[in-house]
Amino acid sequence: MKYSIHNILEKVDLLADVILLGDSQKKTIGFLPERAFRDYAARGNIIVAVSDTNEVLGYVLFAQKQNLICRLAQVCVRPDSRREGIAEALISFLKRHTSQMNRITVRCRRDYGIDRFWEKNGFIARGEILGRSTKETTLTIWEHPLQPTLLSLVPDSAKYVVVLDLNVLIAAKFEDDIVSESLFTFTYSDEIDYRVSKYSFSEANRSQDKSKRQQTRALLNSFSMVEECLEPELVEKVVAIVGEANRHDANQIASAIYNQALCFVTNDARLVCHADEIVKLFGMHLYSPTEFIINYCNDNNKDLYYPAYLQKSEIQFEPIGKFSQSQLFARYKATDEKKCDFKAKTAIDSSKNSEYALLRICIDTSEVGVIIYSVNERKMVIQLIRLKQFANHLHTISVHIIEKILLNAVDVGATEISVTDNACGELVVSALLKAAFRQTSSGLVKFVEKGVISHKQAFERLGVETAQDEMLSVESLFEIERILWPAKIKGLDLPTYIVPIQPQWAKQLISARNFQGLLLGTPEITLQTRRIYYRNSNGIRIDSPARIVWYVSQNNRPGPSKSAVGISLIDEVDIAPVKNLFSKYERLGVYSWENILETAGNDPNKEMMAISFSKTEVFSAPVPLNTLSSIVNMNEQRNLLTISPFLIQPKTFEMIYELGFKNATHS
Repeated sequence: MKYSIHNILEKVDLLADVILLGDSQKKTIGFLPERAFRDYAARGNIIVAVSDTNEVLGYVLFAQKQNLICRLAQVCVRPDSRREGIAEALISFLKRHTSQMNRITVRCRRDYGIDRFWEKNGFIARGEILGRSTKETTLTIWEHPLQPTLLSLVPDSAKYVVVLDLNVLIAAKFEDDIVSESLFTFTYSDEIDYRVSKYSFSEANRSQDKSKRQQTRALLNSFSMVEECLEPELVEKVVAIVGEANRHDANQIASAIYNQALCFVTNDARLVCHADEIVKLFGMHLYSPTEFIINYCNDNNKDLYYPAYLQKSEIQFEPIGKFSQSQLFARYKATDEKKCDFKAKTAIDSSKNSEYALLRICIDTSEVGVIIYSVNERKMVIQLIRLKQFANHLHTISVHIIEKILLNAVDVGATEISVTDNACGELVVSALLKAAFRQTSSGLVKFVEKGVISHKQAFERLGVETAQDEMLSVESLFEIERILWPAKIKGLDLPTYIVPIQPQWAKQLISARNFQGLLLGTPEITLQTRRIYYRNSNGIRIDSPARIVWYVSQNNRPGPSKSAVGISLIDEVDIAPVKNLFSKYERLGVYSWENILETAGNDPNKEMMAISFSKTEVFSAPVPLNTLSSIVNMNEQRNLLTISPFLIQPKTFEMIYELGFKNATHS
């Protein structure tokens, strides 16, 4: 049989046939709504096998995750085309297509009897879990490494709390609603901790039908229940959005927010229409079943990082001074944590008082957490780090707190951070893992360093004695640089661009402690870890991964002018119509739609470039234009141009970096 393999973007006319094939095999591969197929296709995340008569013989459907994991959602071959090597060809194409990722993972039922297929295609059986189907099944977790296992530091097995409205459960279990039912059967449903609220029990009790009441209660009792919201102000804020007539639903939504759920899923259109308001104010999604499946599979739903909605907020670490262990215990104890265990975590050796820091974590003037740590022999030990049970956008805040801790550790001369608080909470642990902390017998640990280090030193920091050849690729070394951030690897042949930015946007996008107020003369500070920068897509193409050196253009106010002021790492570069880019990245940027539209010449369909960047460091000493020009001319024998992104060599970057951080330690 003759066939060829293509990305669906090359065969968009065959998408309807792909959907028909998937629907015909839903009993074995699981059901996906048509909108989910179309969303995967729009992202280029469907690979299709096509016969020489243009028929769909099979496909694979996958998602590329932010932690560089490619996850197979469906592998499907037409029954009359099996045993022709089509599945193997699809997987082989996928490996080449995702070669920049860390690994491919897939979950497959053991009773399908196809373990040999995964082994033959280079997959390793890493573990197993129970599936969610009505029959008791076991799923094997298969993994195929694409990069060295050294880089696979972020686990792929976290449980996400999702609160379900009663109408979703009834539709799934009693009304044969295939979309609601698919919540429990789609490929990665087993990694979700579905829960209900106590208000669903009250709703079930209102039924006049005794049999229906009993059935519904039995259904609800098969799920864990989230805690009731103990913040009356939170409930009233939700009521103000959804309306007094929906107070019962507001209580459910508030309980989901209070318990830091990933999202609240409902079939009630009266609630779903308020989804944008809920996520902007609280950082929690509100979805219909279809929207949840689409966003979860493509990783949009699990990233609750929304800095755009906290633009004028500032994280501060303030000294606590004298404190009462009992008062701290009352405010920050974990569920079922004993007072004696908490006191042990807050105990301080009075003979070494100078080594300790006791800090309140504040957003503006409101306390959202506490941290106690000590620094001794260049090692920072965080013995307590707790966040309040409820604070708006706590997911975003936790990410910023961990990055601030990293930079503070560098400032005090620490080269290793160890978090020993084993009850710090899921959000903090998640943020630590995203920052590449590693689990050890003594807690979660990360090495930190400022300055330029060699390849050998980088591997030594990670405990690797001999680096394999594949670990020396640019992509692998860049991921290692991320792990060791803020350190930089010497001689890394990574694309680096000097990018011009207007003063007003430099202030918003890369403002920080040493830079605040210098550009526009105002002390406004923004939360920033991951940001988005828009520019015209004409001219030099910027690729990712890469580095940015930010160059501030002419400034008529006090502050740096015609100078390089900081550096960032590029995570992603998108070129698309500006209306699509803004919809995708609104939660990351500081730009309003009016700003973007004006930049695009008031044409919403104009193609622009969106640069997603993170790990921003602001120079302690801005590097002026004449110095930049001299460095470029000396190293590269050409003139520096600052009207558009300018590609520079590694040695040029290292010299600029060293001048920007004159007080940094270099090896």
